[in-house]
Amino acid sequence: LAGGADVAVTKDEMTRCPCLEFPCLRDAAAFKRYVEGRCGTRVVREAFEETTKHGKLRGVEAKVVGRTVYLRVGASTGEAMGMNMVSKGTENVLKVLKGTEEGKGMKVLTLSGNGCSDKKPSATNFVKGRGKSVTAEVTISRDVVERTLKAKPEDMARTNLYKNQVGSSVAGNLGGNNAHAANVVAGVYLATGQDPAHVVEGSMCTTIMEATPSGDLYVSVTLPALCVGTVGGGTTLGPQKAAISTMGCNGEGGARRLAAIVAVGVMAGEISLLASLTEGTLVEAHMKLNRR
Repeated sequence: LAGGADVAVTKDEMTRCPCLEFPCLRDAAAFKRYVEGRCGTRVVREAFEETTKHGKLRGVEAKVVGRTVYLRVGASTGEAMGMNMVSKGTENVLKVLKGTEEGKGMKVLTLSGNGCSDKKPSATNFVKGRGKSVTAEVTISRDVVERTLKAKPEDMARTNLYKNQVGSSVAGNLGGNNAHAANVVAGVYLATGQDPAHVVEGSMCTTIMEATPSGDLYVSVTLPALCVGTVGGGTTLGPQKAAISTMGCNGEGGARRLAAIVAVGVMAGEISLLASLTEGTLVEAHMKLNRR
């Protein structure tokens, strides 16, 4: 009815962030300068990429806190979700860095220091992204909105503003500027063998609705942290593998396609619920379809 949606995967980077301890602040600061510099980054890249055929280092960032350093390592991971790949690569990076002048006094407190940030809603993932960062958009004609959704574009945009933007701010939500993104994310994750705990950061989503100058409805969703893959883990299970195949997500580019499908599904869910809330049929619809 709307002619399809446009989708863009704007970032593809799984992360791991070990916590490293140094004898003093001066050593920690020197280490940061080294790993973020040209020479240090080259050492990190070589150490990381020698552990994998599919992973490519995308960046390294060091945050100094006292005499500790949180080293956020980011890499693309092919068709895998990539958590194990990045952890393995990061472990080798630390081993190599310990042999450098800047890293000789380094002690690894933990391979994962929560700066990743894994399975937690966090500002760092909302701003920088983790896994696949995806944006989808669609413009729906006024006729379709009024005839099919039983609402007006201006009214839906207003509902979205006061529910998803203002209301979420009132609640102090972190990345929760949406109606129910988690419902779709959870459903697709379970059906395709993803780690269901990644729904936590995966459901961070910003939904935008606007009435266009011509009176149509513009909708977009941005999900910065979809941790999905099409190989490994639960994706090898029969039903989940079949679902991935049915969605056309096998082979090269499949993981990015799956992330795009999740985003479009979330957008469809946002449109449906916002229309129902706008026209006041939410309870009626639930009662009609409720289990008896």
